[in-house]
Amino acid sequence: MYSSLTTCAYQYGLFLLEFINFFNLDALDFKLLGFILFAVVVLILISLAVATADTKIQSILIFILVISPGPWLLFERGNFDLLIIVFLALGVSAINTRFSIFTILFFALTALMKFYTLPLLLLYVLIERNRLLKKIAFSSLLVLSPIVIHNITSAESHPNPMFAAFGLPAPGLWLNSFAWRFDLPVELGMASLYFVGLFVVLFGLYLFYFSPLKERFLAHQIGAFSLTVFQSHAFLVSAGTYVSCFLAGMNFDYRLIFLIFALLLLNASYSELRGSRCFVGVQIAALWATYFFFGAVGPIPVLLAILGNFCQLILALYLMGAIYRTLKVSYDLSMFQQSMKRWVLRKAI
Repeated sequence: MYSSLTTCAYQYGLFLLEFINFFNLDALDFKLLGFILFAVVVLILISLAVATADTKIQSILIFILVISPGPWLLFERGNFDLLIIVFLALGVSAINTRFSIFTILFFALTALMKFYTLPLLLLYVLIERNRLLKKIAFSSLLVLSPIVIHNITSAESHPNPMFAAFGLPAPGLWLNSFAWRFDLPVELGMASLYFVGLFVVLFGLYLFYFSPLKERFLAHQIGAFSLTVFQSHAFLVSAGTYVSCFLAGMNFDYRLIFLIFALLLLNASYSELRGSRCFVGVQIAALWATYFFFGAVGPIPVLLAILGNFCQLILALYLMGAIYRTLKVSYDLSMFQQSMKRWVLRKAI
């Protein structure tokens, strides 16, 4: 029997513990389940790679992205994120079909297992055509949110995998690290770490999309997709999951597999991006410049890790813009915005 202790920095939803206990899984069952999930996720990753490889150069880039350390870390650990990837793939396959109700179920289950997929229910509301299912998804989001918040706050501490991780607090954590290294009287608390990270993200969004310098970046040029409907859904879910992980906090690098999914589809859709050496370099650095240097020490691994975190931030900003523009062009986001304004006005009255 598995249980959550009050002194345990448990990062999963209590539903996952109940899931394990309900099926009475033992070590042998876990090994078998891990192997099955590993095989399925590898198949999903290879299938997407093959589907998006249309030129030799593109195939080389895809190969470099797919074999990066993040997926290997995930496969080595056999983490339950493998199960989440499978559930998300099943959910994407069912969107706007007669089985679309199962998308809500799969997204809800992943949010109860871990927390970073909860915003996908709001994303589903935007891309689903059936009004009843929209209401069910939004109601599910309202019901699950307090449960997820309770699970997060019930843990007395939260692991902070600084070097082998990515996320919003990274800039502040590096400030703390250098302050400690050079004996400076600076130490940012948790709230300050998120405040610094949020400031960096907001400044980056302004620079990319609103400043006079925006023409120097490719982000503002991202428009409608030249992908199939299924691939468009897959991009929104994978990119949305990566952005959610990034904003939520420091995530172990095995969740960079969601960034890989998003980049494969982004590159396949926008020739301008994959034709930019700078943007290709950012992708490679974001996925390869981590702190997994096989025991190497010294300043070079540290500088590479900083570069990796910076490039992960850049890609998060690009993906935010791509998600917004895709929703606006392909899923009539303007109608949703008008509906929300009417709802807010009615509540105000």
